[in-house]
This record gives sequence, structure tokens and C-alpha cells, in this order.
Amino acid sequence: MEDKANQQLKHKQDVEEQLLKEQINLTFVSFKPVNLIKSFTKAVASPDIITNILSITIGLAAGFFSTRILNKTPGSLMKKVIGSLLLFGVTKIISRKPGAAKTVGQPIR
Repeated sequence: MEDKANQQLKHKQDVEEQLLKEQINLTFVSFKPVNLIKSFTKAVASPDIITNILSITIGLAAGFFSTRILNKTPGSLMKKVIGSLLLFGVTKIISRKPGAAKTVGQPIR
């Protein structure tokens, strides 16, 4: 009876050892540079991430260009204040509703 229990325990240990070796091998293969790059490109290719990156890029570009335009225009203090308020408003709109900025950035079909 003890011999049968020992055999079952030994068999269970062998099976678990084999599963552990397979898992270690899969982990090792998944951490190879080529596989890391593949998994990264799959993750980046998801529509949600592309949408977020596009929204952030449009917001940054709008802020950059509006700052460049406002800094180049010489004028009174009032014009600069109005320009800063306009920049603040545009930035707030884009941050709250990135869909509106995306429609501006999409090509006309």
C-alpha cells in the first residue's frame, strides 16, 4: 500500500516537473528579443492605443503651433492675454473631447 502511494507521489512529481520545465521553456522563448518585439507591435497595433497616441499627438501639435503663432505676432499685452486664453481653451477642448480633434486630423474622403 505504501509502495503504491509512493509510486503515485513519484508520478505526480514527475508530471509537475515536466509541466514546470515546459513553462520555463515557454517563458524563456517569450523573452527573446524577437518575440518581445513581436508582442510589442501586436500591443501597439490595437485600435485603442492608436487612438490614444493620435489624440495626444494632435493635442501636442495644436499646442505647439498655436504657441508658435502667438509668440510670433507682436502686439499689445491685451492681444497676448487673449491669445493665451485662446490657447488654454483649445487645449481644454482637445483634452476633454479628443474625438473632435481626430475628425480635424482625418483626411477628407
